[in-house]
Amino acid sequence: MRRNNFFHLMRSHKLFPLLRFLLVFNLFSVFLHLYASLNLPLEPLEILTAKLVATCLSMLGLSVDVNRNVVSLNSPTFAAIIGRDCLGIKLTIAFLALCWASPVSLKKKIMSFSFIPLIYAGNLLRIILVFSAVAKYGVEVFPIVHDLFFSLFSIVLLIVLWLGWFSLISDKRKGVVN
Repeated sequence: MRRNNFFHLMRSHKLFPLLRFLLVFNLFSVFLHLYASLNLPLEPLEILTAKLVATCLSMLGLSVDVNRNVVSLNSPTFAAIIGRDCLGIKLTIAFLALCWASPVSLKKKIMSFSFIPLIYAGNLLRIILVFSAVAKYGVEVFPIVHDLFFSLFSIVLLIVLWLGWFSLISDKRKGVVN
């Protein structure tokens, strides 16, 4: 009987929803660890991403070459490898962790998977913007634009998409998320 009282007390505590959110969110770190340690063969996705980036950069008027997963600018001379960290998979895992940790129905959590193409598109945009910055300001800006911009853009994209998902699933008539 004492054990049931403990769990009832835990569940009725005002911080229980926060504890539950943090627990589920952190459980997704298992998926992140698996992704990082399994070294899955992602070269086809890297090559596809490189081709999409090169196509978009060409449409912006830049002279670009692509060889497998390497995108090269011709002026200034610059090349970068589109590797597994450029695919947005970690961002996707973080987004799904936020959605699945949120206190909503399973049906609404499943709707979070529909945002994966938006995450990929946002990730393509940030790669394109980094190449565009290098083309406009020179190779010297790459380290700061890549490291700083990638991080900030990822955080903003993650928050905007999570809020967008919340907006999509909320009941506008009641102002409630179920």
